[in-house]
Amino acid sequence: MSESLFESLPRNGRIITFYSFKGGVGRTMALANVAFLAAMQGRRVLMMDWDLEAPGLGYYFRGQLDAPEARALKEAPGILDIVCEWSQALKPPNKIDAQQLLRRFESGIPFDNCVHSVIASHALPRGACLDLIGAGGRVIKTFGDKSYEEALTEFSWPRFLNDEAGGVVLDALRQWAKREYDFIFLDSRTGMADVAGICTMQLPDVVALCFILNRQNMDGVAKIAGAVRAERSEQVQVRAAPMRVARSDTTEEADARARATAELIRVGGFSADAVREDFATLAVAQSESVPFYETLAPFVATDPKLDLLTLNYARLGSALIGEALEVPEIDSALVQLVRRRLQPRHATLEYVSKLRTMQPERAAGELSVLIDSAFEAALNGESLDDDYVFALVEVVISIPELSHASLDVGDLQSRTLDLLRELAQRDALKWRPALIGAAQRYFDVYEFTIDSEEQLLLLEELDGLLADSSTIATKLRRIHYRRRTVAAYQASGNSESALQTLEEVRTLIKNIPTSPPLAQDQMNQLVFADIDTNLVEADILLDQKEYHKALTIYLTQLERLTRQTFDLEEEKNEAAGFLFHLHSAIASARFPSEMVSLEERADHALAAAQTGRVSAVMRFNQLALAVATGKASAQKQLAFLVATIGFAEFRSKRLYSNVFGRQLRTADAFVQSITSLVRGTQELPATHREAVLEAIAETMTALLSNLRRRRIVGQTPMFDKFVAGIDELIETLHAGGLARDQLVPLITSYQAFFEGLRNTGPSSS
Repeated sequence: MSESLFESLPRNGRIITFYSFKGGVGRTMALANVAFLAAMQGRRVLMMDWDLEAPGLGYYFRGQLDAPEARALKEAPGILDIVCEWSQALKPPNKIDAQQLLRRFESGIPFDNCVHSVIASHALPRGACLDLIGAGGRVIKTFGDKSYEEALTEFSWPRFLNDEAGGVVLDALRQWAKREYDFIFLDSRTGMADVAGICTMQLPDVVALCFILNRQNMDGVAKIAGAVRAERSEQVQVRAAPMRVARSDTTEEADARARATAELIRVGGFSADAVREDFATLAVAQSESVPFYETLAPFVATDPKLDLLTLNYARLGSALIGEALEVPEIDSALVQLVRRRLQPRHATLEYVSKLRTMQPERAAGELSVLIDSAFEAALNGESLDDDYVFALVEVVISIPELSHASLDVGDLQSRTLDLLRELAQRDALKWRPALIGAAQRYFDVYEFTIDSEEQLLLLEELDGLLADSSTIATKLRRIHYRRRTVAAYQASGNSESALQTLEEVRTLIKNIPTSPPLAQDQMNQLVFADIDTNLVEADILLDQKEYHKALTIYLTQLERLTRQTFDLEEEKNEAAGFLFHLHSAIASARFPSEMVSLEERADHALAAAQTGRVSAVMRFNQLALAVATGKASAQKQLAFLVATIGFAEFRSKRLYSNVFGRQLRTADAFVQSITSLVRGTQELPATHREAVLEAIAETMTALLSNLRRRRIVGQTPMFDKFVAGIDELIETLHAGGLARDQLVPLITSYQAFFEGLRNTGPSSS
């Protein structure tokens, strides 16, 4: 990749510590708000929670995260994990080569492992981030899997700093943070202990001494200011930040200011002008809008641009970071979502009903909390109002387009099933129908995103749930799911079980009574079942290399579907699924070229992509190969990219990152396919291709993030091959018409992936 395309703005981040001599002065809330405002200005921001005795920085961002992310944040490793890793690595029997350990920390890998985003990237300006390194996980794996509390009690800071060269770790952390971020905010513990010294003397460029105007606070911060100046001279800038300033027009307040000024000058080494400037620019006034729970001020204010507390934090942050912080426009939907997430866990029936009309992603976040709460109550044997649970489950399985809000919503559906299974064990008559409905919904929506083992377990569960019913509608549904079971067995390579289940399907079809006559939609379902059995037979014949017989069946069924019309949307979708199956089978490279020409393969691959867009994700590489190998026209190759990567109905980047972002080998094959197709379209005008090229860049950004999050790295040759492929793709996208600023997110994600994983060693990927 060319240097000009790869380069990013050089960073020399500023490290700012928020310190208070005593707790309860609003230090952590001030830090969280300033960090948020800086990130909303488009800057890369990192927060570190060094208040190890009472960590709480992450609480201010609970409403920004959905339930799984909030749980992950609580479990994420942090500061204590980092220092314990270094300390334990130097002790027998774990002792490793000091130079090797030093290289690991200088590379930043231990710090990368602890970074956790606390706000969704789409809520921030392009290129910005707001990350957190917390105090530590609930279990400190680097300290013998001890609990956080045990590890904190047993860890010796004097030994770490004096005997184990812990200063090397702190210097590596400092350099890594300044290299990766624009601003780094440290939340320091109170007092004058070892950790407070690290945060006030060894790490920061600036120390903001947060205090309230009482004698104990003023004396304490003045002493800290004096100690910092004595130790670090002018290397660390010391600022005085009065918090919760009230009654500015009273003699009491004037007297307190005078005492504080005197102490800061006499003991803390401030000049009189510096104290006056800090009181004018850093003071945070006492405000009635302070929330009763930890959250960010702009999210509770009626109008953040007029909110005294928010404006005070913006002024404070501007003075500390050296650039103006504006109060941003925040999406009203995000504000409402954060407020909803911070509500009490149990809701009313009326509120649950309103979730049905909410924007899907907002509703999903709310429902996640409520489902977890109900499941916990069910497990604990607590009583649950039946109407409330029925309403909750009904909303989960019926909100329009909920399934496409995010692939993570599948986890919500799965947890809803767990809740219903638990309730059905207590009262099958009451909860079994709801369980059947939810299980059907879950499978129908997530069939292509759950693994084969889960598919088969769910299908067998559904067959058992449906087997007791004698209605025609239920028998037809049972046939439908047995057909899907055949497909699942085929996909797993279990032909014997597939054939056995296929015979069950044929028996079920024969046992459907023909008198009285079936309704038209029921007749169509039987037609589909018959087509399906023919396709299974053709697939098996193809496996056995009976090419002529297999192709004859495929073409016959393709003609049958093409000439038949369907009125119901569900029927049209099922027909589209069969058409995708037929087109992709004919497009496969398994047929000899004298039977299916390269041009015919390309045409069928394009038809498959246009017919079954979600299905095409799973078979993207095979279909792309048919289009590229067939030397299809540039227009056809572009049409294929539009139908797959560029389609607007779903968030394709999330689909592809989940499918191809699990193993390095599959990710590499995906990159090669995309690169080949992009090259094939370069003769077309750039304006015809810009939208799909942007979609490709977004998809690759998500893919790299997924690989990095999963810590996926292969053997060195595979890793090098993949990196070279990404280089080539970025160059191809740039040559194809994407400007550098359009490629910045992809390049940034690539840099993070490359730097974070290249030294982690081989894996089985």
